[in-house]
Amino acid sequence: MKKMILFTASFLLGSQLLFASTNEENKTIAFEDLVRDLKIELLEPVTKKAPSIVFINKCGEVVAELYGNTNELNEKFQEMIQKGHLMSKSSTLSVYLVQ
Repeated sequence: MKKMILFTASFLLGSQLLFASTNEENKTIAFEDLVRDLKIELLEPVTKKAPSIVFINKCGEVVAELYGNTNELNEKFQEMIQKGHLMSKSSTLSVYLVQ
């Protein structure tokens, strides 16, 4: 990802240099003037935390995602969990079918 961002930034900078050299026939433009306003910001990818409990409808669409301690969520949403049908369960995720 960082390589792609750097490639894109260098491509844009090269395009800017080419444009400046073709449009400014008799003027000399300093490299510092071209890159003065150019800012490159490398962002770290945002990783989304996985939910603990997911409720889906009969079409497989996500109705709700619950994040946090599974035991606490089971207590708070006990009625909804009992009405739902457990579709899948792993060590970190439970998926329930609800109407």
